[in-house]
Amino acid sequence: MARCGAHVKRQRTAATRYVPAMPADARQTLAERLDGMRGERCTAALSLRGDGLLFAGFGALVARAEPLPDEALPESFRRFSAETALFVECPWRIEADSGPICSSLEASLSRETAGRRLSRIVGARVVEAALTEPCLDLVVRFDNGLVLRAFCDRIDPQGIRDNWSLETAAGAWTVGGGAASRFRQDPAGIPARLKLLRAPCDPD
Repeated sequence: MARCGAHVKRQRTAATRYVPAMPADARQTLAERLDGMRGERCTAALSLRGDGLLFAGFGALVARAEPLPDEALPESFRRFSAETALFVECPWRIEADSGPICSSLEASLSRETAGRRLSRIVGARVVEAALTEPCLDLVVRFDNGLVLRAFCDRIDPQGIRDNWSLETAAGAWTVGGGAASRFRQDPAGIPARLKLLRAPCDPD
């Protein structure tokens, strides 16, 4: 039997260095950074792969030094990141007052369809970005009435996937399994997370 989890956990331990954000509580620090997103314009919203992973960029797009080598990723993501980058690995949904618009399940079935619907938040400005207790679910409200929700369903702090991450020039806040909140300095970035999630399984 393949031992995927053990293999990925070993890679993650070796490749990822988490440190305290600051003496203040990490959740409060993350909440304050989210509150600082008010007024930022969404400049990109992409379903990255066929398993529902979501990338949303806010602020100016930033050209990468070199395009990411994985040609299965959207071309725009391979070539650009953003000043503030949101990466969602847990289930998510975009909704309007009238009902759901798009979800991680739909994105896993058709990235093309999801891409068209995700484009509805591109150009909209954030009016609220906040955590909901106790699980640190994420809610982002836009000025066009749409809402992005991320539902933290990753329970194991040592599991393969995190729930969601927010990256800025200062570093990356990550909500991991069991609602663990961490701050990573000098982040390897979302591309490194994608590579980790694609890691091969150990042979039996």
